[in-house]
Amino acid sequence: MLEGTGSNFYGVLDGALHTAGTGVLAGITRRIILDLAAEQHIPASLTPIHMEEIPLLTEAALSSSSRGLLPIVKIGEQVVGNGRSGSVCQKLLEAYNDFVAREVKTAV
Repeated sequence: MLEGTGSNFYGVLDGALHTAGTGVLAGITRRIILDLAAEQHIPASLTPIHMEEIPLLTEAALSSSSRGLLPIVKIGEQVVGNGRSGSVCQKLLEAYNDFVAREVKTAV
């Protein structure tokens, strides 16, 4: 799984954030999410999630400029992890929201 229409896909396997490295939307939000993952000491790998790996995901998310980071709890009929947003997504979501708040404050 590479991306959605206008969004990037992320999957968490064994505590590491995976997202496709090539052939995907090189969005600003994607770059920010990857930078924040490094700042939060979340291992990241520029490798796509294959369809057969979806049942192994503990977490998943999409990112886009309009939505920010959006945790995913179900892909088709497959529940992701325990069906709730996990610690990696929550940590990234908090860091992303803090980043946006700082940028908005700076712009005003």
